[in-house]
Amino acid sequence: MTPKRVSQLSAVNAVASWRLVAKYLKPHRQALTVVLGLSLASAITNASVPYLAGGIIDGIVGGAVVAVGGGRSMPIVFIFLIAWFLVRIVGDLVDWQVDLRETKLGADVEARFLVHGYGKLLELPLSFHKQHKMGDVVN
Repeated sequence: MTPKRVSQLSAVNAVASWRLVAKYLKPHRQALTVVLGLSLASAITNASVPYLAGGIIDGIVGGAVVAVGGGRSMPIVFIFLIAWFLVRIVGDLVDWQVDLRETKLGADVEARFLVHGYGKLLELPLSFHKQHKMGDVVN
């Protein structure tokens, strides 16, 4: 087989594979959208942590003070610490939800795939089952 033919077959197999994945994910579109949205929120919160940590260090080194109202002031390092703590809590909660929902979605898709595969085997005629050992077909 020529390299051009191999690449064409690979492209056809890749497209067929993605169509198969899309077929099994289509009934779970809403769950997949929620997982993608939560993953985006997780990425944003996790990306902001180094910025806030840098603000904490700058606040310690610089000793800047910010007015909090009523004529009072507070070191900016505490503002960054509170923000960092809240972002970490939100990020960890979102990561926890992503993990739970991804696990459930993966199990649902895998179960549907297995049910569909074994269902097809059961629909085959009896002559097929007499000619082929079940272990050879399943594996």
